[in-house]
Amino acid sequence: DSMRRRKLEEAIDAYERQTNTIPTSPDEFTKMLLSNPNSSYLWTQFMAFHTGLQQVEQARQVAEKALRTIGVRETKEHQNVWVAYMNLEDLHGTAESLASIFKRACQHSDNTLALHEKLADIFKSTKRQQQELQLCRAMISKFRDKSKVWERLGVCLLDQDKRDQLKRLLKDMSAGASILNKSDQYMVMEHLAIHEYR
Repeated sequence: DSMRRRKLEEAIDAYERQTNTIPTSPDEFTKMLLSNPNSSYLWTQFMAFHTGLQQVEQARQVAEKALRTIGVRETKEHQNVWVAYMNLEDLHGTAESLASIFKRACQHSDNTLALHEKLADIFKSTKRQQQELQLCRAMISKFRDKSKVWERLGVCLLDQDKRDQLKRLLKDMSAGASILNKSDQYMVMEHLAIHEYR
């Protein structure tokens, strides 16, 4: 897999040296994708090309085509396209269109936790605090055995200055709402303390 990725990167480097740029037209992207159909890098660059020209619908079509074209076993490549698609909907779609893409991504993924984390990152970077908080709470009920979701919600509450809710969260965590062992609970508390005093 890393060998194939290296070959792809070399092909892209050679192409860029040859033309001195990344593809600048749909035809060039199509030509490159014919020899590298599983490259999420190329597919997402193609989406970005359309988005840069305010062609949001074409960017969506590229995302859909990428998801149909990339090999079934290429889970990481698929995930990269889903994340780019979620970013596209966050910036140019509606809350409904984003929720719909996120739901589809989760149905097609064997790593839904990673997708939840990516969506939380998107909300954080676009300063959608309410959506980020809602998602972090949903992650707790879905993945209560993962220390990083407890930590993520704690950081979110700290960043939004919701200390009372943070106290409740820590109390819930140690009272058994989580399935975390004591050492994981201490680690979460330690990380939150470090985050608070950064």
